[in-house]
Parts: sequence; structure tokens; C-alpha cells
Amino acid sequence: MNDDKRIDYIDYLNVFCCIAVIALHCNGCFWSFSYERYWITSVFIECIFYFAVPVFFMITGVTLFDYKDKYDTRTYFIKRFKRTVIPFLFWSVAWVIFSKTNRDKSIIEIFDLIINTKAQGVYWFFIPLFSIYLSIPAFSYTTKEQRIKILKYILYYGLITVSIVPLIINITKLPFNYGFTAPVCGGFLIYPVIGYLLVNSFKFNVKQRVAIYILGFCGLISRIVTVLFWSLEEGKIINTLGGVMLLPTVAYSIAVFVFFQYDIFKFKLSSLLKKVNVKEITNYTFGIYLVHMIFVIKLPKILHFSNHSIIWRSVGVLFVFLLSLLAVKILKRIPLLKKIV
Repeated sequence: MNDDKRIDYIDYLNVFCCIAVIALHCNGCFWSFSYERYWITSVFIECIFYFAVPVFFMITGVTLFDYKDKYDTRTYFIKRFKRTVIPFLFWSVAWVIFSKTNRDKSIIEIFDLIINTKAQGVYWFFIPLFSIYLSIPAFSYTTKEQRIKILKYILYYGLITVSIVPLIINITKLPFNYGFTAPVCGGFLIYPVIGYLLVNSFKFNVKQRVAIYILGFCGLISRIVTVLFWSLEEGKIINTLGGVMLLPTVAYSIAVFVFFQYDIFKFKLSSLLKKVNVKEITNYTFGIYLVHMIFVIKLPKILHFSNHSIIWRSVGVLFVFLLSLLAVKILKRIPLLKKIV
């Protein structure tokens, strides 16, 4: 695979994950259990697009573990601070200011709203992202060969104690001491590790990829089926297999990543997508993530759409994406504001 194609599939993944995130947030009705049809469809949307954050973190591993090939650690932190910390703080403060419920708060309460992402809940993503950023330099003072060996050990240890054993415990209710959980794989670090190794170490032939796709499909279906049947039986949301670190999600996320890595360009759809300037859109996906909730919250009220409507949760997703893209493009043209998106 040549470098241009490698860059292409990362760009495609980035944009696809951005749309998937919006789909999840337009599908907020999933979190209010109901026996009505809208909730049944919301289960499928929730499970199908659940890969978004894991794959985003995998992309982070691909793009940042080898940062020392381009610049030193000081520059690495400066870049991360400018590109993510400043926008996070700006938009968090903006949500605090413009939310009526947040008025007359003390300094401590405002700090709590920001650091615990209560001002805007979808910004929870930033906190594990910052932890990943702070962890990556620990692996930068090794050769690439040494780094791969270390990350493989972390991967195998992490998969067992973070993804597989907890899944078994959730299903069987067997006793387990979580002190065995891999501390070197804390938070979401396993996903950047997986992404980096998929690109820099593991190579898959057709049969191996088919096996990965089958496992990923099984992970997806197992979650859909269990959420539907167990929730309908209990009369409340039962999401036993839905943990973002559990094996069904890990298998499904890997399958999505590998599909884009190896096979996305083999389909006729890719020729249609190539007519869209994906590389340019990639430059706006972070900003889209920052602003899209404004449209997710306001548009249904303006257009008199029900949040339960399947039109809102399908066509509305693309509408929110395009409006967010337009908003970010405009903000990037304003000198004082381009740094916050």
C-alpha cells in the first residue's frame, strides 16, 4: 500500500467517524427506554455507529506515536495544547456562559462544569484524549522496533484484562479482582495501541481480513441482540455488552478500521466518494465535533422535528454535518476565531 492511499484511508476514516459521532448524538432517544418503534430503530443506530470514538482514538495512535520523526516532545505538547486544549476550554466556557442553568455559579462550580464536562456532556471525549496525549511521550524514547514490541505486550495484556475478562464477568457474574486490570492500558490507551500496530506491525491477507470482519460483525450483532431482547424483557436499558472497552466493541472497531485500511477502495462507492474533497473536509472534522451540538439541540426546535423521528436521525445527521462544516469554514476565516476550531 503506497503512502498516498494510506493517507486517503485515514482521511476517509476521520470523516466517517465524524458523521458517526453526529449520528449517535442525533439518536439521543436511545437513552430513554420505550416499547415504541422509535426506540427499536435507535438501538440499531446506537450499535452501528458505536465504533466512532474507538476508531478516532485508533487514528490518534497512528498519527502520533511516531511524532519524534517530525518534531521534539516540547513541540509535540505545544501543538496538542494549541489544537485541542485551547478549543476545549473556549467552547466549554461558551457553553457555561450561554446556559441558563449555569448562571450564578461559583468559581469551583464553574471549574467542575468544565473539567467534568458537565457544561457540554459530549466533550467527555477530551479528557481521555488528553490522557492519551500525556501517555504517548513515554513510548517515544525507544526505537520503532522496541516500541512495537512494547505495544504488542500492552495490547495482549490489555485485551485480556480490559476487554475479555470483564466481558466474561459481566455475563457470568463470576468474582474477579480488578486489581489485575492492566495499569499500562488505563483509560482508552488500548485503542491508540491497536491503531498503531494495525498500521505498523500487523499485516492481513484476505482470509485473515474475512475472519476479522466476521468477528466484528459478531460483536455488532451480539450487542444489538442483547440490548434489544434484554431491555425489552426488563423494561429498561440493559447494556451489558455495550462497554466501549469490552470485546464486542473492540472487535467491531478493529473490523471497521481494517476495512478502510485494506478494502474501502475496492468498492464502487469509493469512486463516488473521491469526487468529494475528503482531504479538505478532514481539516474541519475537529471543529465540527466542537460545534455540532448547537445544531443537534436547536435544529429540531427550529424545524419542528421530533427527536424520535427517523428522518431527523438519518437525513438530519447529514444536515447537521453540513451546517457544522459550513460554520467551521466561516469561523476559520475569522482571524481571532480560527484557532478555536
